[in-house]
Amino acid sequence: MVYKSTEDTEKSLTIINDSLMSGYEKSCSLEKEGLGKGTPWWNRRLSVLQSGLRKLFSRAKNAKKCEDWEAYKEHRKEFKKEETENVKIFAAT
Repeated sequence: MVYKSTEDTEKSLTIINDSLMSGYEKSCSLEKEGLGKGTPWWNRRLSVLQSGLRKLFSRAKNAKKCEDWEAYKEHRKEFKKEETENVKIFAAT
């Protein structure tokens, strides 16, 4: 295409520039999508149980005593039960 005037060239460049900017803004948004939503069934009680579970596991692993492993297993059972209940409640709604 041959442009006869500077105005024609400027108009074409403006159209190209606007198209490029529009495509860039659509594909590279400034806001991150999907972050911060979290798991809807996770709550404070599960966080506390998980923290305690991690501590008991470390203690059992380092001490290598049967009673420490038993405490860990009991706490893990309680954590899993609570987690399963929360997921079921969430799934039912």
